[in-house]
Amino acid sequence: MKRREGAASLPGLCEPVAERPLVLVDGAHTPRSGRATREAVAACWPDVQPVVLLTAMLEEKSHAAVAQALADDVTHVVVTQVASPRCIAADTLASEIEGAVGVPVEAVADQAAALERARTIAGPEGLVLVAGSVYLAGDVKLRLARTT
Repeated sequence: MKRREGAASLPGLCEPVAERPLVLVDGAHTPRSGRATREAVAACWPDVQPVVLLTAMLEEKSHAAVAQALADDVTHVVVTQVASPRCIAADTLASEIEGAVGVPVEAVADQAAALERARTIAGPEGLVLVAGSVYLAGDVKLRLARTT
């Protein structure tokens, strides 16, 4: 999927790392950066649907506020976790954000399985937005670089 003409690309900021479905990694992990990310996705890929959010967060983050910002206009959220002692468990995070995002939320603790689940939900014409944790964005970017 092509980005809208004239759109800039910076590593870790709505960075495309796979196609069919389009997978974007972004380091957004605050409500403000989450809103900026969703605005960028809407501006650069306005007609791509469905949009699935793949997220993980650290314990000290404002989980519901970050999720609300990132989940604007998404159709589904898949929650996973990263290898950090500060990471909140996927099932706990899913429970915390479920009411805040207004779309289906599921927890898949294994990161590889969570990515595959998000890609399946998005389908070949959709978009997977990987955000909520810089660690997760980096992990997914490395994982997909090894498989392409």
